[in-house]
Amino acid sequence: MNQPDAQTSTPRPDEAEAARLMAVAESLDLDPSDLDEAVHDTCSRRATAINNGGMDDQILFLVAEHGTREAEEIIRATVSP
Repeated sequence: MNQPDAQTSTPRPDEAEAARLMAVAESLDLDPSDLDEAVHDTCSRRATAINNGGMDDQILFLVAEHGTREAEEIIRATVSP
């Protein structure tokens, strides 16, 4: 039975859609700053959901974003000496 080649570069659907949307943005002559507010609002909603999820969600997020070592540094830095 043939196994798919792991090196084959078939774009995932989200990558293909992102490329399509990039072409749309370019055709509209958008500047990256035109999307700043949309990105900020989206990230703000995500941060609110994480914070509302409690410490478990916050720590999982920090570990996912920064790795265990840096997440621990962030956690320890929040305590006043």
